[in-house]
Amino acid sequence: MPEVPVTAHSGTAVTPFNTALAELRIQVFREWPYLYEGTLAYEQHYLGESVLLPEYRRQGIGHRFFEAREAQAMRYDYKYAAFCAVNRADNGPDYSTLDSFWHKRGDIKHPKLQATFDWREVGQSLESSHTLSFWIKKLEPSQP
Repeated sequence: MPEVPVTAHSGTAVTPFNTALAELRIQVFREWPYLYEGTLAYEQHYLGESVLLPEYRRQGIGHRFFEAREAQAMRYDYKYAAFCAVNRADNGPDYSTLDSFWHKRGDIKHPKLQATFDWREVGQSLESSHTLSFWIKKLEPSQP
């Protein structure tokens, strides 16, 4: 597979990608561990997730994405990057946690720092609550 470019966009430069990003989020988050039943109308107004389809994983794209995201944050003088990931009691079929990926990148899991979000899971008619733990990384310029 040819190398996939990773480019940074912000502000209104993101607008042309909103529908494709919404569709990507819906597709990826339907899988374990999220099992999220999203809608295009909602997702077109929400940005902020880091998702890759399975066929694009393990090619360095995730690392390049996080590097670009962190570089953009440092341009705005942010000192930390944070994200949260859903907590599940067990691993689902064909799923391996991304904890080792995030640890290698210097992110630290803070299991006592949590958020709860409600969403409708695939096949369910009502929303249910889901707990997510935060991961935090101190941003430092890389050394040449």
